[in-house]
Amino acid sequence: MTSNPSEFARAKETARIRWRNQGGKQRAYADLRSLGGGQPALIPPGEKRATTDPEIAEQLLHRLLAKYKKRKEKKVRAAMDPGPDLAEFAIHHLQEQAASDDYDAEWLTDSEAYLALAVDYFTRWQHASVRHPEPLPRRRSLASIDLPDVRAFSEWLNAMPDQRGCQRPVASRRRILIALKELFDGAILEGSLPAGSNPVAVAIQELRASSRETGWLSVGELALLLESARTIGCEPRAARALQSLPCPYELVATFMLTGACESEITRLQVRHLDFESRTIRIPDFKTGRVARSIPMHSQLREILWPYVQRLRTTSGYVFTTISGEPIYSWLEMLDLIATRAGFQEGQIRPSVFRTSYIIHRLACMDQGIPIDPKKVAREVGYTTPGLKKKVFERVQYGRARTDELVFLPDAIGPDLAGRLHTPSLDIVNRNGKTGGI
Repeated sequence: MTSNPSEFARAKETARIRWRNQGGKQRAYADLRSLGGGQPALIPPGEKRATTDPEIAEQLLHRLLAKYKKRKEKKVRAAMDPGPDLAEFAIHHLQEQAASDDYDAEWLTDSEAYLALAVDYFTRWQHASVRHPEPLPRRRSLASIDLPDVRAFSEWLNAMPDQRGCQRPVASRRRILIALKELFDGAILEGSLPAGSNPVAVAIQELRASSRETGWLSVGELALLLESARTIGCEPRAARALQSLPCPYELVATFMLTGACESEITRLQVRHLDFESRTIRIPDFKTGRVARSIPMHSQLREILWPYVQRLRTTSGYVFTTISGEPIYSWLEMLDLIATRAGFQEGQIRPSVFRTSYIIHRLACMDQGIPIDPKKVAREVGYTTPGLKKKVFERVQYGRARTDELVFLPDAIGPDLAGRLHTPSLDIVNRNGKTGGI
C-alpha cells in the first residue's frame, strides 16, 4: 500500500485495465495491485458482470481510482491529526452533559449505555473477522469514523438482539444514533472536529426514511386490547409479568389516550397529572422538563384517578415496576395482552397507539366543529413542518365524528369479541351489540 501522494501518483500510472475472455466476450477488470486493491471487475451499475465497452471501463476505472485516493487522503489526515479519542471523548461528553443540568439522570444513564455500545463496536467489533472473531480493543479517533462506518454500526445494531433476545426495533437504533450524533456535535462545538463533519446525522435520516410507516388500529381493536389489559390478571401465564409490571391496564390506557411517545410516558410523574384541570403535562425525554400540555380525556381520568390514589404519593413516576423502579421495557407484557386479544406476538408495538391516537383524534369534534389538525399535531408533539404534514395527510373528511375520544367495550363488535372471553364481552356476544366511531 502506498504511503504518500507522490507514491499514489506513481501507482496510479501503473493502474490499467485488463481484459479477460469470458464466454467468448472480452470483459474488463481493473489492475489495482499497485494500490493494494487487487483486480476487481469493472461492473456498471445495474449489471452483474464486467463491462465489454472500453469507454465505460475507463470511466469505471477513474471512479475506482478516485475512491482509493479519497481513502488514502483520509488515512493521511488521520495520521497527521488523529483528533480526540472516541472512548476518552465519550467520558468527557457525558461529564459535560451532567454538569450542564440540561439532562435528567435517566437520559444520562441511557446515553452512557448507548455510547458504550458505540465505543465497543468502533474500537473492537468492527475489526472482527473469521481469523479474529474476538479482537482486542484498539484506539479509535472520532475523525476516523465516517458515514460508511456509521451505516455499518447501524446494521450491527440491527443484527444484535436486545435485552429480550429480540431484534432491536428501528426506534431503539435511532435513539442510539442520536446519542452518538450529540457526541459528534459536542466535538464540533469544542473545535475538536471541523464543522460539517458529523456523519451520524445522515445515517439517522436514512434510518427514518427506510423504516416502514406504522399502521393503526380501529376503535374496536383498541377497545379489545384495553379490555385484555384490564382482565390480564385472570391469565395464569401473566403471573410472572405482573410481578414486574403491576399496572398494565393503566399503562395501555395512557398510551391509547395521550398519543405520547414511549420515552415520554415512562418518564411521566405524578406531579404531571392535573385531575382538576383535566390536563397532562408531558415531560421532555431528555431534560425531564415539561414540553407541552395535553387534555386528559374522561376515560383516561376515570382509569388513572383510582390508580394514583392507590399509589399514595404526590411525587415519583406514575408507572413503575413492583419494586418501584422506572419501566424500561414492557414488551413481554404487551405481547401477552395482544395475544389474548387475538393478535400475533410482536404485531402490536407502542408506536401503533400513537398513530391510532392521531387517526381517531382527528375524527373528534372540538366545541361543535371538527378539530383542527394543528391542535392534534401540538398534542402529539409534532412541531416541524414535515411532522405536521404527516398529521394533515391522515385527515379523513368523510368520516363520522364523535364528541369525545373513548375506547369502551361496547365498541367491540361480535367479530372481535370472540377473540377474548371475559364476562363483559360474553354479554356483548349474546346481545350482538356494536359501537364505536
